[in-house]
Amino acid sequence: MPSHRNKRSAHALRPLLAAMAASGFISSQLALADPFYVSSLADSGSGSLRQAILDANASGSNLPHSITFTTAGTITLTSGELDITQRMVITGPNANNPSQITISGGGNSRVFNIGPGLGVSGDYGNYDNFGARLENLVITNGNGKAVSTDPAPGRGGCIASESSLMLINSVVTGCTAADMGGGIYVANNFSDIYDPGDFADALIYGGLSLLQSTVTGNTATCQNRIEAGGPYACVGGGASAGLLVSKYSTVSNNAVITGNTAFADSLTQSGGGAFAGISLVVDSTISGNSLSGNADIDGDFWRTGGGLGGYFSLIYGSTINGNTISGNTGTSTNNVIGGGGLWSPIVSMVQSTVSGNSVPPTPRAPASSCRHSTRVAIRNTVA
Repeated sequence: MPSHRNKRSAHALRPLLAAMAASGFISSQLALADPFYVSSLADSGSGSLRQAILDANASGSNLPHSITFTTAGTITLTSGELDITQRMVITGPNANNPSQITISGGGNSRVFNIGPGLGVSGDYGNYDNFGARLENLVITNGNGKAVSTDPAPGRGGCIASESSLMLINSVVTGCTAADMGGGIYVANNFSDIYDPGDFADALIYGGLSLLQSTVTGNTATCQNRIEAGGPYACVGGGASAGLLVSKYSTVSNNAVITGNTAFADSLTQSGGGAFAGISLVVDSTISGNSLSGNADIDGDFWRTGGGLGGYFSLIYGSTINGNTISGNTGTSTNNVIGGGGLWSPIVSMVQSTVSGNSVPPTPRAPASSCRHSTRVAIRNTVA
């Protein structure tokens, strides 16, 4: 007879399958409101992306707003992040070359901040259930640490979202944040899928969908800090989300770094590439990501998932390789260090490869450890 926990695990598949539809796994036409056009590469003013977003935010419609470009080049923000408060699709001009539109935070601000409540509550299987969809864009050089007043201070180097976020054929690179989501941080959405229990805490970070996209070269840092309380988490060098759906995408060369830090309570450092409560990874690559740095912890210390960290992972036709965990843990008395490539209490892998990942040798995690799981289902997989 299946246990209560197994029933809950089976229940987890339903939103994951629905997320497949919501992420373009199931083809669907999307109706949009009349578009706003971007004709200027300036930070603000007539024809700018900032003005188009302001106009779309102010325009009422039952359909997602659409912003398209009649120009190409780099937009460098000089007056702060771009706030999205209505459901919106922002589409670059060239699906074959997303770099034709590059949006840069200039190292001084985050690029996008997407407000709460913009998805279709409870309608997880619909393709239009998102707060924002960003397509054919390069988003770069954002600095979430420069933001201290919004609901996610310091988090999400290039993008912070309180609604479901979808990236299609886009690149997020060269961004930095404090604590969570060096490139992307998604908060709050999907927090009501489960009753309190096994996976509830895993879902507080929200829903992120990546389709034919790349998240690379981003960093989440917990550095030069002394904290008296806790617990604390420093997770998701590339992305942090409660629900991550990835297809035909790459998460690579991202990092979570601790250094010159002292924590009086517990610290979790996880997901050098991505951290998600629930992950569905299909035909994707997670490689070259890392967890590193030194930390002095009086309480428990978890350093897990050099490539992908989380609680429930379904991986199909994908590769997890070349991810690393390194560094010292100071005086921590209860270390859990493991899963150089993948850390997940429940994982299912089909036709996938986990190889060449590394962790430092400890009594709980030998140096050859590539994954950790309390339940593993593997089929036609090299691990």
